[in-house]
Amino acid sequence: MELLKDFKGMWRGVLFALVIAVPAWLLGKQFEVIGGPVFAILIGMVLALVVPEAAGAPLQKGVKFTSKKILQYAVILLGFGLNLAQIAQVGATSLPIIVSTIATSLIVAFVLCRALKIPSKISTLIGVGSSICGGSAIAATAPVIDADDEEIAQAISVIFLFNVIAALVFPTLGGMLGLTNEGFGLFAGTAVNDTSSVTAAAAAWDGMHPGANTLDAATIVKLTRTLAIIPITLALAFWQVRQAKRAAAAGEGGGQAAGTFDLKKIFPFFIVFFVLASVITTVFALPTDVTAPIKELSKFFIIMAMAAIGFNTNIVKLVRTGGKPILMGLACWIAIACVSLGMQHALGIW
Repeated sequence: MELLKDFKGMWRGVLFALVIAVPAWLLGKQFEVIGGPVFAILIGMVLALVVPEAAGAPLQKGVKFTSKKILQYAVILLGFGLNLAQIAQVGATSLPIIVSTIATSLIVAFVLCRALKIPSKISTLIGVGSSICGGSAIAATAPVIDADDEEIAQAISVIFLFNVIAALVFPTLGGMLGLTNEGFGLFAGTAVNDTSSVTAAAAAWDGMHPGANTLDAATIVKLTRTLAIIPITLALAFWQVRQAKRAAAAGEGGGQAAGTFDLKKIFPFFIVFFVLASVITTVFALPTDVTAPIKELSKFFIIMAMAAIGFNTNIVKLVRTGGKPILMGLACWIAIACVSLGMQHALGIW
């Protein structure tokens, strides 16, 4: 009965997010350089401006469920797209560059967080989004650090901006720098944030250099970067648990009684299921015709969650407070590109 009561309270908001997600998903297919999640956030934010508060109130419970729980389900399903053994075997040669770029982005985000006094959760989301895999990394990290909808929307917006610039500029830049096909595959795979933009940049390079076939190489490098979601989110999760224990011991944490601590409420167990899904895919060598639909469903769930997040985001406030996060995204983006090229030069690839 309790489950039925919860469903009655949530179905309108979940359906609302679903209705937004369908056209956003279709638009993302047509304009891959932008992607469905960005369209979903934009549609959600516009609707938040025009839907009266009284009409939006009955949607809130379902919208909140979608932005939190559906997002976690999306991350779990994302694990079925990661064959750890296959990616490690093919992407091992790019590992030094990947580790260097990820470390660079996280360090830059940390330094600018302190220097510019940017909220730590936004800084974390921009840092992992820039260094790992854009929207997917933000989707995985946000529930772990308990980021709110406006923080998620802010980070996604920053990542989107530099995704588009990279997809448009990098193929020409790579040609001017005299990168080889292998070099550009590594450059695109390590220096472009989101998978869709990596694909767009590599496809543009292949169009400019017939027979180059960098698309497959860049995609594999990008998937290898995606593996970093696992250690990064687990490290953040354990950090959150440690902080919660300290708060409980001190009697802090929103009125929580001193000495009380509930691991189930703090630790993001969906990350464990994400890792388990990756292990299942690897151990049983699940074929593409099995994992591809699951990956597509994962992407659609992310789009649904972003629609809900957009609906709960104040676009005016987002624009007003966007200057410092954009500066951080720019710094991370430039630093990653420079380190990617520098490591290629050091390794004799470029």
